Amino acid sequence: MGERLETAGTEPEENREVTEARKPRFKRAPIVALVVLLAGVGANQGYRAWVAHEPLEVGGTVEVRTIQVASRQGGRVVDVRVREGDRVAKGQELVTVERTELEAKRDEARAAMELAQAQLDRVTNGPRTVEVASYHARVVGAQAQLDELARGARKEDVEHARAQLAASESQLKNAELAAKRSAQLVTTGSIAQAEVDTTASQLDTARANRDAARTALEVLANGSRPEVVAAARARLADARAQFENTQLGSRDEDVRVARAALVQSKARLALAETNLGETSITAPRDCVVEALDLRPGDILGPNQAAATLVEGDQLFVRAYVPETELGLLHVGDTVPFTVDTFKDHTFHALVQHVNDVGEYTPRNVQTVDERANQVYLVRLGVADGQEFLRAGMAVTVRLPRRHP
Repeated sequence: MGERLETAGTEPEENREVTEARKPRFKRAPIVALVVLLAGVGANQGYRAWVAHEPLEVGGTVEVRTIQVASRQGGRVVDVRVREGDRVAKGQELVTVERTELEAKRDEARAAMELAQAQLDRVTNGPRTVEVASYHARVVGAQAQLDELARGARKEDVEHARAQLAASESQLKNAELAAKRSAQLVTTGSIAQAEVDTTASQLDTARANRDAARTALEVLANGSRPEVVAAARARLADARAQFENTQLGSRDEDVRVARAALVQSKARLALAETNLGETSITAPRDCVVEALDLRPGDILGPNQAAATLVEGDQLFVRAYVPETELGLLHVGDTVPFTVDTFKDHTFHALVQHVNDVGEYTPRNVQTVDERANQVYLVRLGVADGQEFLRAGMAVTVRLPRRHP
């Protein structure tokens, strides 16, 4: 029994080994897990701290302003003065087109303007002194004629007419006597029939003269007819009206019409000169000729681009910034950027504009991650390195982390 107790109280050697083998060996696992957790938290915090201070990199593109120069008139190309790649100054002539027709229109417009100016001068200055004197003389002459008709014939004229009538009557009597004698003599054969005819003709002439003298005396004695006097009065009134019109000068309406015609002709001349200026295509500012494919003899249509110019000193970067990072930049900030061609060189750009409206926005913006898909266009003016950069280069803009 004592052996059994001993046996029961003492575990065999083999059983102890098995028991020891079955015991778990993870007493150090909680410590290792805690260390790993702390290391992860530390790494995460370190990463967050690094991200918080590391600049945000956004992609963009170098772009440049281009100018399409053209002629509003068009025409046949006469001369091409530059080539692609040339640097041109402001106002430098690039292409010229024919101008013969436009020169003729310009000359026609100038002649019309000079005519309008002469007409305005005439109505403004009024009639000349000689013209006024001429109209006054007409008035005097018409008045004299009317006065003469109104006074009637002079006494001397009437007496003269009576004397003319008496003389013509005397000549008529002599002609009648001569006709009677010749009629008697012809019966006896003393004279020829021809002489009789002559005396008869003289009788007719004497009778006509007597009638004319009598009519003239009656006209002088009776005075002018009413219709003749009325016509004389009308001529006098017309002469006076013309004379008064010359003294008053031109009407205000005529002056305004002449001035309006002059303004219109000047406008047409200015338009003709402007169209003539369109025959010379010039550079609007200092640029580089990017494209020019014209030769003398080509037909250039109105408003058709003749050349493409590049503003070499106006490079800018177009980039897109996520909505969640929009507070990292403000208009007026200077930010660095790099290009793939010059990886070791840092360029700088000035923030010129941030669009007010986002782009690429999803229909349902619900989570923070989705909000990051909304971006805003940012325009950056290149501040240095203009001679190294070219349009179309991809750039990486580095925006420093900071609070807005």
